[in-house]
Amino acid sequence: MRSVVTDNPAPEENAQTRLCSDFENRIREGRQPRIEDFIGQDRDSLLLARLLMIELRYRYLQGEDPSLSEYAGRFPEIAGLLKRISRYSSELKRNIKKAREVHRDRQNRIVRIGQYDLLAEVESNRENVTVWRGWDREQKRAVAVRLISSDYQASSSENLECYEWVLGFRHPHILKVYDLTLHGEENLLATEYIDGMSLKSAVEYGIFEAYQAAKVCEQLADGLHFLHERGLAFARLGISNVQLDVRGQAKLVDLGSLTKFKTPCSDLEAFPTRSRWGSQGWDAIRLVQGNLISLGVLLHQMVTGNLVGDALELHAAAGKRVEALRPPRSLQSRIPFDLEAICLKALRGADNGGYTSGQAMADDLRRFRNALPISAKRISPFFRIWKRLTLLPN
Repeated sequence: MRSVVTDNPAPEENAQTRLCSDFENRIREGRQPRIEDFIGQDRDSLLLARLLMIELRYRYLQGEDPSLSEYAGRFPEIAGLLKRISRYSSELKRNIKKAREVHRDRQNRIVRIGQYDLLAEVESNRENVTVWRGWDREQKRAVAVRLISSDYQASSSENLECYEWVLGFRHPHILKVYDLTLHGEENLLATEYIDGMSLKSAVEYGIFEAYQAAKVCEQLADGLHFLHERGLAFARLGISNVQLDVRGQAKLVDLGSLTKFKTPCSDLEAFPTRSRWGSQGWDAIRLVQGNLISLGVLLHQMVTGNLVGDALELHAAAGKRVEALRPPRSLQSRIPFDLEAICLKALRGADNGGYTSGQAMADDLRRFRNALPISAKRISPFFRIWKRLTLLPN
């Protein structure tokens, strides 16, 4: 007959555990329970020892220094057990004392500015900007706090002005800006703290599969559309503008490079009638188209694992069609045809049949991830051969 080992405790152990939990809960509530009321007439030595250690721990935490001799008078039958508990008691006192010293040292090191505790310096000496990981005591949340010197503010006021534009915006894929105030001679900028990695690092590590890249790009397209609807666009959208949190969710960051335009332009379907747009409308069209083409460049980097240079990023940001990049499948044959088609359509720009809005691109990526037909057309084998020949060195 085979014996079966289970993890289920004996009924007596369950009963003791419940008694100990009830005893500890009453101490936490400040009700000062008596051990005698929990051990009953049997006065089980194991239960008595467990209750005694619980009471000792909380008395030490409250600053008391109880003597074990007082328990010897109350429970003479466990005199031998108290000798062993004394070792536990001494170690417990040392650990609590050490923990209090560490906490006191930490409290002394914490820099407090208003409602924010600055816990650890993340970055400094970058054009008079210091970045801290902090804690908002009022809202009970982790924050990133940037302290920007007034000299830097005088020379780069447009950066902080950009953060004022998005103050209060709440979108899951855009960095949340909580506060922008003046503290002494420094400007304090409080944003959400993103615990994760940069998109550039993720591309370098090669962690993106096709569907993961599509999901990240879809999130960025949704975030861009949100900004475009409110008359905001990135003057230059590059890989440094994207951060990934620990769950793999994408965030548009570095909002200091945002540009504001007066003419709302979230959809470039207005291209056929663009002659009626003034110079401000042209600026809006160029910015939005530049963001969408740049998003295509980001998707190309994610699926191929190849980073692009600054020159190509600037070319895309100017709203110009990107032709210098090879079709993704010519670099990685495992890339799905439909995802390649979406990438190439984004690189064309709205002038040449590309996406006219971030929403349109996000919808196509969503359809791709759900195995539905997409609006982007796959490239033919003849075009693929011609493209490869045109990119060959002379």
